[in-house]
Amino acid sequence: MCRGHCSFKTNQKRSEAPLPRSKGNDEKRSNIESGFALIKGKFGGYVRSKTPTAQENEVLCKVLCHNICVLIQSMHESGIDPPSVTRV
Repeated sequence: MCRGHCSFKTNQKRSEAPLPRSKGNDEKRSNIESGFALIKGKFGGYVRSKTPTAQENEVLCKVLCHNICVLIQSMHESGIDPPSVTRV
């Protein structure tokens, strides 16, 4: 008879199984972890929103802001002038 611990043991066996590793996957994971660390360092490692939809939107906004910051930094380093905005 199983009283809740059987699924734990099944999941534990799955997590102990070795995952296939390759250099490409390790490099991708490293790049992703570096990106997360940059975003957490710049915008904080926590989410203030309560609902799941709002939490997702908040994280996406942080990613968007990070990408804009990287773009601006790259433009300054390359000596590219930002396009001027003219109002009609």
